[in-house]
Amino acid sequence: DEIIKDKREDNEILYNQAKKIPSGGLQGLIYQKMLLIQEKNINLILDVSNEVRKMDFSTIPSKMNYDICRIIGIILDNAIEATIKLNEENKEILISMYIDEYFIIEISNRFIGEIDINKIFNKGYTTKEKGHGYGLNLLRKIVNENDNIINEVKVTNNIFTQIIKIKTDFLVNNVVEIKK
Repeated sequence: DEIIKDKREDNEILYNQAKKIPSGGLQGLIYQKMLLIQEKNINLILDVSNEVRKMDFSTIPSKMNYDICRIIGIILDNAIEATIKLNEENKEILISMYIDEYFIIEISNRFIGEIDINKIFNKGYTTKEKGHGYGLNLLRKIVNENDNIINEVKVTNNIFTQIIKIKTDFLVNNVVEIKK
């Protein structure tokens, strides 16, 4: 609630899609962003692996959960802002979650213009109008303060992808119970 700051009218279809995401903060955040994405007429592709669907995030320490939600919230807000500017056939955001040595959350969207990947985390750097340029800097600070989270960025053919890797040994061994 603290991260989202507003509530949208529920949508049963989107809610059922969001239930693929492990509960414990992340599910609620992404569900609210899914409602906003739908409101903005953006196509959303949500791909959650079966391994991730079996995870239980409800016991993650609140600071870790809060950090993950803040990071994903920043990335989704940026993806939505960039995607709104596109023509209809390119208005699409992909959220993918899977396990591959890490618990990985990838968020991809198309964009218009140029992105200097070497500057995107600098405070005040923005491809938007003045008054922006603080979200990715905050994301970098959160990642730098947390040894269990890694952030990677790639840009390919005007598709911007943020990859969040969360160490699975931290999740599985210390916090998260995998439901069989």
